[in-house]
Amino acid sequence: MQRILTLLSSVIHSGIVRTQSAPSVPPPEKFHMGDDFHRWARAAQDYIELVPPSDRRIVLLSLIEGEANDIVRDEGVLDAPITPETFQRLRDCLTDRLHAAEFIHQFQTRIQLPSERLTSFVRALRRLAVETFPDTDPIDRDAKVLTQILVGTRDPPVRRRFLLSPPPTVAAALDTASNRSRLYSVATN
Repeated sequence: MQRILTLLSSVIHSGIVRTQSAPSVPPPEKFHMGDDFHRWARAAQDYIELVPPSDRRIVLLSLIEGEANDIVRDEGVLDAPITPETFQRLRDCLTDRLHAAEFIHQFQTRIQLPSERLTSFVRALRRLAVETFPDTDPIDRDAKVLTQILVGTRDPPVRRRFLLSPPPTVAAALDTASNRSRLYSVATN
């Protein structure tokens, strides 16, 4: 039976028989309600690009489980051809969207938690910035993240350094904080 299926899926091209193979990367984990949609969508988009266009709908649907699958079917999100906009429609129906003002408030009030490393704080700000400013150019969004880093950093010497000599980029802010950390470690040893 398997040989018949393989033969049926074969494509004859220039006298050479080629079979369609599955994508060479493993599929992302299946999406369930409450999962991190952005992480799943990035992996799913990369995976779907490796699938023939005629199979993308069924493959994408197979990556969505349970209640999420029911919602996608009921909303008809995958009835149209799969495009980057498909993932925006999936996000709209599979995630609880806060009002834009609530996202702005969360972003503007986000400060570094007492035991949080600066790199974790920056990652959290970047994720929040994507939600808060989805239509903003990535460079402008990073500038907003940098401003919030300057405002929300808790370590007094690093904060003072940022305020006296503001770093031009997020990477420079991370470097400054890392250097201050190393200096502090050397001074205390």
